[in-house]
Amino acid sequence: MPYVTEELWQRLPRRAGDKTRTVCKAAYPVFREDLDNEKAEKDYDMVFDITREIRSMTAQCEIPNDKAELYVRASDEGTFATIESQNPSIKALVKGLDSVTVVSSSSGSIPHGCYAQVISTKCSVHLVVTGRTDVDSLIAKKKKDLVAVEGAKKKLEKALKAKKTEEAEEKLNDAAHKVKTLEELIGMFEMLKAE
Repeated sequence: MPYVTEELWQRLPRRAGDKTRTVCKAAYPVFREDLDNEKAEKDYDMVFDITREIRSMTAQCEIPNDKAELYVRASDEGTFATIESQNPSIKALVKGLDSVTVVSSSSGSIPHGCYAQVISTKCSVHLVVTGRTDVDSLIAKKKKDLVAVEGAKKKLEKALKAKKTEEAEEKLNDAAHKVKTLEELIGMFEMLKAE
């Protein structure tokens, strides 16, 4: 990937006084204690986790990003301030996402009919599902997926009894995890349907 790296490097703005013409001859970066910021690193990780969860939730619920109505609940004022300041970054990292409403747990409410995922003790993401997707269709699809995964799991169990291999055990564990995840999704969608 040296050509891609060079292309990217050529497009980056240069620091004052940097006359290096190619990344191949650039000085190797040196750690600077004054630039080390543990809080910024944790904040970035939280924003990245929120972004990843939004993508996952909209895909699971089959809601296009441009139609998604999302809320992020922050448990404290510091987290609220961080997420609110990074709201443009979250929108940029989730292609097509128009809005994310940040609310604090002390003030602000989340509407009913939301699919919620906890990111950490500091925040959770809520996606409005009611009226935005066909919940019955989602339940039917997930049940069909569940039957297929359970069938594959049974085949793996038989294969594992015949010949125990590390690869087969790993596939069986993956299948068991998929079954659990699908059961949780079906349960969540059925709860939303009941609301």
